[in-house]
Amino acid sequence: MNLWTQFNALIPSGGPVLIGEVVSVESGFNDQRCTVTILPGTATMQVIGTGRSLAVGQRWIIQDGRIIDEAPSGTVVVVEV
Repeated sequence: MNLWTQFNALIPSGGPVLIGEVVSVESGFNDQRCTVTILPGTATMQVIGTGRSLAVGQRWIIQDGRIIDEAPSGTVVVVEV
């Protein structure tokens, strides 16, 4: 494997990974959709669910407008490198 391929493997694909808390769940769509507040802060966005049941107050890991996994509870800290 060449050095460039190894380097590219270190860079995550897709957009930034965010943690969001569900503030509302929308019904009437073929896919699950909900509005989340991006933590920490007050910005909101609409995301597509994962097939799991969504409830207000749950925290999820979000990438590219989709819920990808359950987020741990606790304090959210932003670290910029």
